[in-house]
Amino acid sequence: MANARDARRRKKAQNKKTKDKVRKDKAAKVRGRQRRVASADLGEMSQWPLSTCYIGASWHERGCHVRAVLTRYHEQGRLAAAYFEIDLEEQGVVDAWHRADWQSGEFEDFIGSLGEHVEPMEMCEPGLIKKLVDTAEPMTQDFPQGWAQALAMVWDVAPEGPAFVTGPETTEDTERPSVGFWGGLKKSLGFKG
Repeated sequence: MANARDARRRKKAQNKKTKDKVRKDKAAKVRGRQRRVASADLGEMSQWPLSTCYIGASWHERGCHVRAVLTRYHEQGRLAAAYFEIDLEEQGVVDAWHRADWQSGEFEDFIGSLGEHVEPMEMCEPGLIKKLVDTAEPMTQDFPQGWAQALAMVWDVAPEGPAFVTGPETTEDTERPSVGFWGGLKKSLGFKG
């Protein structure tokens, strides 16, 4: 009786070791795949297919401060994203960074928090983000630390969208609003323009 019990215990322990080894091997294989995707170099990530892109709802207003996120999707379920914060009035590119290891739910939480705490975000075409970046680049005095990496994520995107990015063009028929001290002074003295 004791020998049969010992044999069952040994067999059970052996089965447990086998199952543990199989489970560890599977986990190592998955971790290896995730590491390859997460540690993918920037050149490889910039080749991933474009995915959903987001832009701040005020992007079309003249002189606005806008945030934009361009994403690329890897077939193994990973997302790479480039984030741009752009001041279209004075500073150009204020902030830029990229991240390669977003989980889908984590990225959606990030976009939701931007929409909740900063400004509402809306989906857009990748070409619009490229056009905003191209518009802001010449105005930028000091590029942020992650600029080169974020720019690499949009290098192959064709700029598209409205011809005038920062709002509708003014025509001679409409009077431009006076802004600031000098504008108010001109208006009070009767000058136009």
